Amino acid sequence: MTEIYEENIDGIVVIKLNRPSKRNALNYPMSELLEKAFLRLNLDSKCKAIVLTGMGDIAFCAGMDLSTLKDFDKDSAVEWIKKLKTLYESIRSFNKPCIGAINGTAAGAGYHLALLCDLRIGCKESKMSQPEINVGLPSLLGPQLMFPTLGLAKTTELAYTGRSMLYKELLEVGLISELTQQNNLINQAIKMANDLAKKEAIAFNYTKQRIREITQPDFDKVFEQAEKIQAEAFSTGKPQETIKSKLNLE
Repeated sequence: MTEIYEENIDGIVVIKLNRPSKRNALNYPMSELLEKAFLRLNLDSKCKAIVLTGMGDIAFCAGMDLSTLKDFDKDSAVEWIKKLKTLYESIRSFNKPCIGAINGTAAGAGYHLALLCDLRIGCKESKMSQPEINVGLPSLLGPQLMFPTLGLAKTTELAYTGRSMLYKELLEVGLISELTQQNNLINQAIKMANDLAKKEAIAFNYTKQRIREITQPDFDKVFEQAEKIQAEAFSTGKPQETIKSKLNLE
């Protein structure tokens, strides 16, 4: 089974994160395949837009697979952050529309993937959270990604508590633009993607480029800081202890 599934529907490429038994949690193979897909489709003239979602009806993406992190040392922690940066950059640099169809839980790195989409459509099953602090990890990348939309007060609360936002709150704070039934989510996301793809390409691309440039300095800086901080954190052994404890409870 491949970790991502692609389907081209009249020029709209639907990418499904495909590890449903793990709530579509990211591992390195999935991360690499997803990065390659965004880079490839950015150059593919037959691709007008991407819809990103998760396989099944439980999760969009539950974050980084904890079994990947449980035996990290400081060097592997740095490598992990570097891999995330290349993945996130491939999505940020995609110059066509990218719609997130949030079919369930989007947590941690999965929340980040949702935030990296241009627009998001949700359903009553949609949940988003920045729960790293609850598994012993410093919460670094998520606060940077959600701050431009949510502001300091909300970002601080979510980073400190790790709590989930449900669909009503997500709609209220602007993290999802539309709400529909879960079984209609992909159709509505494709419609949204088609609507954006009909915009004049030069105008859309330069607008998207400018929006990306606004946050690029802080985006680069937080990854530089994250390498150092995660290396220090994993050097203590505390994140590994908490992650292993969490895995034993599941």
